[in-house]
Amino acid sequence: MPASCPLRMLGRLAGLGLLLSELAACQRAEVRHWPTGALRSEGRRARISGLEEGLWTYYYPNGQRREEGRYVAGRRVGQWREWHSNGAPRAEGERRWLASSGASPRDGLWVLWYEEGSTEGRGVYRAGLREGLWEYFEHDGSLDRKRTGEYHDDQLLE
Repeated sequence: MPASCPLRMLGRLAGLGLLLSELAACQRAEVRHWPTGALRSEGRRARISGLEEGLWTYYYPNGQRREEGRYVAGRRVGQWREWHSNGAPRAEGERRWLASSGASPRDGLWVLWYEEGSTEGRGVYRAGLREGLWEYFEHDGSLDRKRTGEYHDDQLLE
């Protein structure tokens, strides 16, 4: 290998680093506020398309987090978390982009919580609709037999 090869490789790596930093610069930070001045949302947008990219956080007017998750090309994907207005967890699970509907509904396992923190339910969503076995619980942790059962297209089967 000629002595100039390491220098060429170093030059290529520096060029790659420059390209990566330029791609990162193609996003701009966005922060929005409620009329009261409280934070409403924060995240990044692609400079050219204007679409949301990366981690976004949304807030209630009282300043508590409402929802947080990632966007890819303006589409909600991956793990998302939601909170009640008192700051307690509300829901957590996956979102998946569906080209057929142009939406990113809940998809996969989700867990739901009551405002005071006890588990409300857990089960699987398919394209935003409850599907399969869902378990629901009363505030005291006992099984809610009226809502627990097999679901299809978001309807409890009898």
